[in-house]
Amino acid sequence: MKKMILGAAIITFAAIAHTAGAQTANHKQWMHTMPKFGIKGGVSLTGLSNLNGDYRTTGHGGIFVHHTLNKNWCFQPEILYAAQGQQFINQEGDKRVLTADYIQAPFMMQYFPAKKFYVEFGPQVSFLLNSKVKNEGGGDKTDVTDNYRKVDLGVNAGLGVNFTEHVGIYARYNQGLLDISKTTSTYRVNNGVQLGAAIKF
Repeated sequence: MKKMILGAAIITFAAIAHTAGAQTANHKQWMHTMPKFGIKGGVSLTGLSNLNGDYRTTGHGGIFVHHTLNKNWCFQPEILYAAQGQQFINQEGDKRVLTADYIQAPFMMQYFPAKKFYVEFGPQVSFLLNSKVKNEGGGDKTDVTDNYRKVDLGVNAGLGVNFTEHVGIYARYNQGLLDISKTTSTYRVNNGVQLGAAIKF
C-alpha cells in the first residue's frame, strides 16, 4: 500500500512537471519560462490539536518544480517526505511521542513583491505511511497506523528569500483541515512549521 501511494504521488508529480514544461512559444520565451527542478529540506516543528504536550522537532525533505508564470507569480508543486506528530503525556504520566510519516504534495502559488522575496500559499494533500507511539527516549514502539486516516488535506502559507538564482531559504506554516483520528471523538488535526533551504538546478 505504501509503495502504491508513493508511486501514485511520483506519477502525479511527473505529470505536473511535464505539463509545466510544455511550451508553444519561441526558443527565447521557452528559456525564460522553462521550469526549474530543485530539492529542499529542513527542520519541522509539528503538533496535533487537542493533544496536550509539546511540539515534536523533526524534519522534511523532497523535490519540486518551480515554474515562472510572469514577473510576479510562480507556481511550485512539490513532493515531500515529512515526519509529523507530537510529544504528549499519557494517563500514567509517562512522556510519550506520537510519530507520523507522510508523503506530502503541496501546490504552492508564490508572489514576488520584490525580486528575491516572496510570499506563498496553497493547498496540500498528504498520504500517511505509518504512525507509532514510543517512549520519549526511544525503546518500545506501538504501531497505531490503523488509528488514523490515510489521507489528510491542509493549507499552507509562508515566505522565503532567494539569495541567488539557485539558493534560498523559507518558512512555511501548515494547517490541517480534516480530523485525522479514527478512534476518538476528540477533533485532532495536524499543524506545524517547516524551516529550510531550497536549491534550484
